[in-house]
Amino acid sequence: MIRYASVLMIFAMIAFSENGAFAQKNITTHYYMQKTTAQLLKLEKKSMVAEFALDTAFLSSVIYHTCLSICEEGVHGKQAYLSGMCHTISQRNKDSLFVDSFKLENAIVHLYGNTSVVTFVVHSYRKSRGIPNERKTRFYDVWVTRKAG
Repeated sequence: MIRYASVLMIFAMIAFSENGAFAQKNITTHYYMQKTTAQLLKLEKKSMVAEFALDTAFLSSVIYHTCLSICEEGVHGKQAYLSGMCHTISQRNKDSLFVDSFKLENAIVHLYGNTSVVTFVVHSYRKSRGIPNERKTRFYDVWVTRKAG
């Protein structure tokens, strides 16, 4: 009887320690995913602020040289994307279309190792020739973490 109890107790300790390790791994993974998601959404918002401010220096620092931009006009590399973005924002400013504020809505982040797919809606509050209006635009971005250097 005692031998049976000790085997049962050892089995219970192994099962408990494995479940504890599994739970700890899930908590750590969940924390990592929450932290990474928050960092990516912060980076997305910072990038949108930079875009509206025509801050190509910041955008250039976060966009890798092999970046591809896919839009209605076709597929573009980094230089064409930045140039087109500057032209579009400059033209809007000339046409008296200014973004007062914006927010990111319906954000979804999927993490795949060092790659993340982020989609969200930019809900912008603008004035066109002094008349307020709103616009919602869906964005899809892919981020890849690279080692510095």
